[in-house]
Amino acid sequence: DELSMPLYFVGGLVRDLILGKPPVDVDMVVEGEAIKLARRLRELHGGDIHSHERFGTAKWLLSENDWRELAPDEDVTAVPHAIDFVTARTEFYTRPTALPEVERSSIKLDLHRRDFSVNTLAIRLDGAHLGKLLDFYGGRRDLQQGVIRVLHSLSFIDDPTRILRAIRLEQRLNFTIEPRTAELIGDALPLLDRVTGDRIRHEIQLAMREGNPIPALARLAEMGVLAQIHPDLDWSPPQAAPFERLRDLLNDSLWRPSLEEESSASALFALWLSPLPLPVQEMVMARLKVRKSTRDEVTNLTALLSQLADLPETARPSEIARILRQFRDQTLLTARAAVERDGRLAAWLDRYQQEWRQVKTAVSGHDLLALDLKPGPRIGRILERLLNGRLDGEITDDAIEQAYLERLLAEENHAG
Repeated sequence: DELSMPLYFVGGLVRDLILGKPPVDVDMVVEGEAIKLARRLRELHGGDIHSHERFGTAKWLLSENDWRELAPDEDVTAVPHAIDFVTARTEFYTRPTALPEVERSSIKLDLHRRDFSVNTLAIRLDGAHLGKLLDFYGGRRDLQQGVIRVLHSLSFIDDPTRILRAIRLEQRLNFTIEPRTAELIGDALPLLDRVTGDRIRHEIQLAMREGNPIPALARLAEMGVLAQIHPDLDWSPPQAAPFERLRDLLNDSLWRPSLEEESSASALFALWLSPLPLPVQEMVMARLKVRKSTRDEVTNLTALLSQLADLPETARPSEIARILRQFRDQTLLTARAAVERDGRLAAWLDRYQQEWRQVKTAVSGHDLLALDLKPGPRIGRILERLLNGRLDGEITDDAIEQAYLERLLAEENHAG
């Protein structure tokens, strides 16, 4: 108000407040100069500023101590660590699927550039205008009716990735894409072919990070998005079971530590693609420009499941462990989710995780070197045979292991 810059909460924050959901991000739009406003706030209240002059944006970073000064009666562990300020702008597309050109504008035009009506609401915050709700495009009506409505008929042509965002938002909010918007999505599907794989993959990964990604993937298949990426890419009800099992495993103390990343998106991606034939996996991953770490996860999961399936039911623990120890913990976790309906493979993975991977030999490589064995493959072979004996129950204590070692050495010396 002091700087005569109207300031607004916008988009998803307002939508979630009206729906009674906890907001995820704090985004603010300024009619004026966002960077100037953010710098003034820093002068008054501390914190730090990261700004981008070219885009007219600023991020106000606040520590817990900063928040204690600002809001001494609030729980500072629950407040955002950063607040984004954006200068009100409009954008236009020089050609379909191209990234937009941007220029400064009013709040009304800023809201008009957004994707769906439910994301066009704003709450004014400055001075006497505090709490005023702006609803130029019917967003509150659509929130009340539970529909996802695109703002204009060229929206999906301008940016086809909005197709995936519409579906993700529909499923997250338990809304329905209204008929005209669904029709526009169907018309724009072929334009996804002109969108880079990185952008499509990013939207799919966001869907997989939802609290429950299953409805979004099912809807992507139903509306033809997955088939547009590749004709053999689909989603069927049986594919939901491994996704649900992975969620259960992440609440299981035996398996939870196996997830190496904060997000389970790469594990879900592998579960999604692993049932496909290898050539289709490769084509889908090439189209989506999948990162090497996720590509490796898909490839390794497929290899692991194949190797386990080839083992006979009478396989010894040492044979199973020899396969499993080749793979990362996260791959074992993903495999465990994938084989839920195969009790034999599930039991092997559980037993390896709980018991077999902890099995060690009493004899070490240093012990063998102390016996005048030369460094080389022979030491590895001996240690592996001792470990296999432990796993298969042939060696039950250190004394038996020592006798087993002496017998191995005698056999090798005789053979030599």
